[in-house]
Amino acid sequence: MSINELKQRIQTEPGWKHLPLDRIQKALQLPPQAESWSCGPNSGYRALILNGDKSSENGLRSFINNCPKSIGAPQTTGGKVVDFLVTGGRFTSAAKVANKVANQFDRSIDVGPDPSSLAKYINKHSKSKVKRYIGENWSDFWTQLCRDIDRTDPAIILVEKGTTSLHYINLIGYNPKNETVAILDTDNAIEFWSKSKFKNQAKITVSYIRGTWNAVRFY
Repeated sequence: MSINELKQRIQTEPGWKHLPLDRIQKALQLPPQAESWSCGPNSGYRALILNGDKSSENGLRSFINNCPKSIGAPQTTGGKVVDFLVTGGRFTSAAKVANKVANQFDRSIDVGPDPSSLAKYINKHSKSKVKRYIGENWSDFWTQLCRDIDRTDPAIILVEKGTTSLHYINLIGYNPKNETVAILDTDNAIEFWSKSKFKNQAKITVSYIRGTWNAVRFY
């Protein structure tokens, strides 16, 4: 969906609360995610734009290149999460794991940052405070995200697309009247999900991520 189609839907459906459209349009001008692991920094850099922080296409490349990676943390497009290497919700030695995986598959595997690491990394580049937010109660989690959008504060949501496939997306709007959310994905697609689908996708069940619902929020 294009920015013009988004505008038309917002105009024809009363009740929409959303981030500034000019910032959404600017975020859409970034190239789509290229690396399999990089939805974390891709959604993070889009969030910086949605927050009004300085940005550029060259800045995105640097932001991705310098983003921390971890073994056993949420992977992104393709969902290459190495959960068999994680025990008790704690990550094993990165060096030992990297060597084991490289020897087993004859290649290295890049895995993106967990929510806490991503929040800390984004915080270094934003004029706002950026923190991980964990929700154990859906009602409270949803209420907080709505308040963020009402204040035009962006939020990055971790969603689960399978038992071994996690992905970061940007929440850009919601409509309480028809219970719909608008998300910006790292391939530059704008999608509309029902509130129930959003709840189900955002519910994290894997053992290596703490918390039922996870977001990276701007304060």
